Amino acid sequence: MKNALIKPVLKAGVLAVLTAGLILPMTRVSAQNIDNFEGAEAKKPTTVFDVSVGTTYRTETEVDTGGDPEFSVFGIRVGGGGTFQLSEQLMLNTGANYEYAGYDWSGVSADPWEDIHFWRFRALLSYALDQNWRIYGGPAFTLSGESGADFGHSFAGGGVVGFNYIVDENLAVGLVGGVFSVVEDDPAAFVFPTLHWMFADDWNLQLGYTALGSGGGLGAELSYILNTQWRLALGAQYQKRRFLADDDGRDPSFHDGVGQDTSVPVYLKAVWKTTPQLDVEGYVGVTAGGELRAENSRGDRIFEEDYDPSAQIGLQAVMRF
Repeated sequence: MKNALIKPVLKAGVLAVLTAGLILPMTRVSAQNIDNFEGAEAKKPTTVFDVSVGTTYRTETEVDTGGDPEFSVFGIRVGGGGTFQLSEQLMLNTGANYEYAGYDWSGVSADPWEDIHFWRFRALLSYALDQNWRIYGGPAFTLSGESGADFGHSFAGGGVVGFNYIVDENLAVGLVGGVFSVVEDDPAAFVFPTLHWMFADDWNLQLGYTALGSGGGLGAELSYILNTQWRLALGAQYQKRRFLADDDGRDPSFHDGVGQDTSVPVYLKAVWKTTPQLDVEGYVGVTAGGELRAENSRGDRIFEEDYDPSAQIGLQAVMRF
């Protein structure tokens, strides 16, 4: 493993890998108009639970290297959590999810990796200083590895702190930062702004974490509320998956190796509020800026190649009770 000194750089994608759903619960305390779309005009209960399931399919794309290797990805995610109003000022948000990403290769003599598994956990405390200011923080960690990998070496975790400032019923701004360990790499620090802004009737701009199909990431999303049941959104986000690979039957140089897949999905999404408790959403998009990277246990690069843009589609359902 490399030197454990923290790199003072912005690695926003690390958060997306480690803490899917981490920022979102803390940034959705803002605009009243958004809550109205969510059917939450009445006083919110002191305890809320949620269960979600999502799936994504990325169509076959070509890797920019010799031999014209291609791959596609199918993913599925299941998760849940709870929000507990501990007092008038103090709130606890907890959650966990499992994500599977299956890579299907062609045009290669040996698959770089195949079936990848991610387990993620979080616990955040939020404290309202007054009607406008809210601070929050807490730990989050993940286990990420290919089937057959030594999951004892796949742990990564850390913590975040942040704040939200509610300007009025239409605008909330904030900032979140944190430090996380990374699978077979130096720890990474990040800082990212958060925003919920109803800048016009039925129009909302959000910066922060957004779940998307089987994954999610940090980015921006512009949405339009058609009515109390339907919302349309256009967005882009940065996604990063880093995981311990299974070295069984592979080149010895890849012993305890690490795989990494980064991309920028750009998408159009429709959200249907079927009931006050159930949201169903579907999206279509393009995976841009894709890059694959493999490293050995010392962090030395084995390969690093871009891949072509590809289409992706996905679904997600979220139930709150």
